[in-house]
Amino acid sequence: KNNNGAVIRRLTVRSLKFNKKRNLFIIIAITLTTLLIGFVFSIGMSLVESVKMNQIRFAGTVAHAAVGHPTASQIEQLNALDYVKVVGTGNNVGFVKNTPEMGKISLTLHYFDKTEWEELRSLAYVDIEGNYPEKENEIMVPLAVLKRLGIDTPYIGMEIPLTYYTDSENKDALISESFRLSGWFTSYGFVQSMNTAGVILVSRELSQKYGKTVEKDGSATVMFDNSSRVLEYCKKLKQDLGVTENQPVVPAQLYDTDGGSARSSLIALSAMTAFLILTGYLLIYNVLYISVSRDVRFYGLLKTLGTTPKQIKRIVVGQILRLCLIGIPIGIILALLLSLKFVPFFISELGAVSTEAVVSFSPFIYLGAVVFPLLTAILGASKPAKKAAGTSPIEAQKYTGVEVKTKNTRSSVHGKPYKMAFRNIFRDKKRAGVVLLSLFLGVTTFLTVTTLVFSMDIAKYIEATFESDFVLGNSALPTQKFDKAFIDKLKSLPGFEALSVTTWEKMSLDYSPDAFGEYIANYPMQEQIANLTEKDIYENFRGFVLGVDGKILMKSSNTLDNPIDIDAFERGEFALIATDNPGLFSNVHELIITPSYRSENDNTGSQKIHIPLGGFVPFDYKDVGSGLAPTVLISNALMREWFSEPIVSKINLDVSGDYEQNALIALKQIMGKDYEISLTSKM
Repeated sequence: KNNNGAVIRRLTVRSLKFNKKRNLFIIIAITLTTLLIGFVFSIGMSLVESVKMNQIRFAGTVAHAAVGHPTASQIEQLNALDYVKVVGTGNNVGFVKNTPEMGKISLTLHYFDKTEWEELRSLAYVDIEGNYPEKENEIMVPLAVLKRLGIDTPYIGMEIPLTYYTDSENKDALISESFRLSGWFTSYGFVQSMNTAGVILVSRELSQKYGKTVEKDGSATVMFDNSSRVLEYCKKLKQDLGVTENQPVVPAQLYDTDGGSARSSLIALSAMTAFLILTGYLLIYNVLYISVSRDVRFYGLLKTLGTTPKQIKRIVVGQILRLCLIGIPIGIILALLLSLKFVPFFISELGAVSTEAVVSFSPFIYLGAVVFPLLTAILGASKPAKKAAGTSPIEAQKYTGVEVKTKNTRSSVHGKPYKMAFRNIFRDKKRAGVVLLSLFLGVTTFLTVTTLVFSMDIAKYIEATFESDFVLGNSALPTQKFDKAFIDKLKSLPGFEALSVTTWEKMSLDYSPDAFGEYIANYPMQEQIANLTEKDIYENFRGFVLGVDGKILMKSSNTLDNPIDIDAFERGEFALIATDNPGLFSNVHELIITPSYRSENDNTGSQKIHIPLGGFVPFDYKDVGSGLAPTVLISNALMREWFSEPIVSKINLDVSGDYEQNALIALKQIMGKDYEISLTSKM
């Protein structure tokens, strides 16, 4: 019943001062455990936030649903509904007439009210500069659209001439006007539309000038109070608003935020956290176990003086708690710094998002980074503390740390030192097992972390990602942008080494339910083919045929489902299908292809060509996509047999290392202002 807490605290502090080397190891163990757990938590929370933000950016809004052509009274009703949190409106104002510099792009002029822009739209954009248009002659433009307009360096107030029409029924009533740029932003919706559709934002004054209204030309978008009940609320909106047939209530595209790559990544991160907790526990446990074993006689003397087992546990655990006060804050600071630098890279490598990663600063990250290492340290100290408290004073006096079991052994008189060392390690088999396990886990963690850190080399990443020094793409298919004259210019570039092309044409495949039934059953856009009959599918089973060089296919052999005979492929003895699920084509052994000839390259007429199926490549190989029929790959040699001059969709170009800068400058000169050609450079 004596109140000797002050004595226990003094003993705890003095024990810490006496064991400085041990304390250093424990602080390092706690710091590392906190650092790694905090970093893993940061990746997990940032992954969730990044996936959520990825969806918002591609949708172009944080709104949950839209109501088409709402009346003024319906907008008032929306604002009054208890389950509707935010209501914004917007409407179309006009359509921009394309110029040759723009290429094939659909640009519309659109107006958003203040609520729509500030609370629902701007959150989906990044790199916002300037302000939303207020005057009649002001516009706000996505950066990618500015580039299509030939503007690489925008500035506030710059003049941008546009020709547009306000009535889709009367496209000839053109209006030419010079606008002033009030701001710009990055829109991922423009990227998702394959850079073919974009929006230029205009002021309320311009919208009113042409008599545009939300009821005739726009919609109201809403954010609900509960994002998990979007579909339910959409049905409720239809009833509450009494919408007509020409007033669709459309939910925003729903994503499975807990599935796919995000779910598997979070499972992996959870497993990694458990692994780190176990590693930290064993590290702290080992250091304390050795320390307590060494100090057992000291604890025995304390018990002789009347110290209770509970008080001895308080001394051991109190030491660990004080060391946590040093190690955990250091670990959290290091985890924060590491997260800022490396979390975006890790999330990008996990492939869960297509836009910029978001680094989360959720308090749960740092709460977890405190709680888990603290629990790990207390658990690591609990058993040694129990051991210290459970040793009687008499046992403590003769304690050696080893349970001696007498048994008959035969050994040579002159024992070799390495044999003696080996026997000494395994005198206490339990302790030896724990030490070896912690060493194994520690080394594994160290190798994993160092491998990841030293692998984060942008030069290595680019080397692994890009096949060639330069890639030129034709974004104006089926127009031939890369004719023989163009390719000859490329071959005359300074330091030219090699060039290969990817060719592209349209074709149709002979469809049969036995061969392609499973493929159609698993077609990703089922809503588009739901009403098609077998006859409709047969008549519309069209897609693309790609031509590639065998050496390029060999270069990317890691993308192939199974190894193939490159020479046989070059000779045109078989074709490949682009798919991520080869099992859908288990009944397909031969493809019957009908090339879709253009008049300028008609070579053999619309005859059916039989070619064996010889393997598969990933669906996104060469980024061509597919039609209703899967995309087929054949050799360029065979393409030239089928088509006298197939369209070149992509060019891979390599130059000598010393000439990359000069080649890049020359390439830009060759391309000129042709915005239908894209250029990607390793540089």
